[in-house]
Amino acid sequence: MGFPPPPNTHALAVLLLTVVALVLFTREKIPLESSSLLILMTLAEALQKVDGAMKVKTIERGPDNFLVPLPDVVLKAGDHLIIRDTPDRLKEFEKVLGGTLYSSDAMDAPVDDEHP
Repeated sequence: MGFPPPPNTHALAVLLLTVVALVLFTREKIPLESSSLLILMTLAEALQKVDGAMKVKTIERGPDNFLVPLPDVVLKAGDHLIIRDTPDRLKEFEKVLGGTLYSSDAMDAPVDDEHP
């Protein structure tokens, strides 16, 4: 009877990094109002406003309609940019882009001191 095989160290490292990322980064939405400066810009042009620092995971355009965030996608009123980053950077993006930050699972109250 021998010893069991050693654990897969790569799999353990990936699991640990995933847990750390889930703790440090949050996923939020920035809905684009009709008055947003980003309307009719491409995603690439919008990202230039934040020096390319914002990582858009997807663009929600209507219920259950998700777009791949390609650089040439033209942003429209009502689009929701789904982004993931630290809370401080998310608030910075909100300010620079002139939007309102909402939690990805609650669109009824914007993210603020009372609704973190």
